[in-house]
Amino acid sequence: MLALAQTGVGHLITDYGHDELIIVHVPLALVVFGVTLSLSSYAITVLRGATHER
Repeated sequence: MLALAQTGVGHLITDYGHDELIIVHVPLALVVFGVTLSLSSYAITVLRGATHER
């Protein structure tokens, strides 16, 4: 859902010239990137734990 919002805001900036939305676009990108890293790290930790229990 956040990635969809990020894409929509990006298109508003580039296609329609709403440069004032950059103030929303950049922090939203950082949040999306941070959540992606956190979930990936968690998934790796869970998978490694499941592998070691066998």
